[in-house]
Amino acid sequence: MQQRETRRNHHFTLVPPDRLNNAFRREVQALDGNLPVTDRRTLDAMLWERIRSWLDYGSMFSIFAAMALLLASVGLNAVIGHSASQRTQEIGIRIITGAPDYRYRLKVITLELSLSADASRAAPGSFRR
Repeated sequence: MQQRETRRNHHFTLVPPDRLNNAFRREVQALDGNLPVTDRRTLDAMLWERIRSWLDYGSMFSIFAAMALLLASVGLNAVIGHSASQRTQEIGIRIITGAPDYRYRLKVITLELSLSADASRAAPGSFRR
């Protein structure tokens, strides 16, 4: 079986390309009746075909990144909630003994920040360069 040589021609027009399909085919057939005229597309269609997969991969990557961020934030929230629930008795005693509000709130916030810092140190490559 003999393989045909494929040639690609690009034509720029000021007229919408869909209206020129039949005229272009007639002119090519008038020059050489054996030349097939196939795959007539606009430049926009050809470019869209090339970048569509990149856009699909980019959107999938964005969705997975958002899911990872959501799972990480839920996990960190669970760890902070668990550590705060373990300190409820301590916080209750501080409130009963008359400790100022800012003292035990500052204690909980400091604990949360230290847990966040520990988590960032434990995750390789995150937050640090």
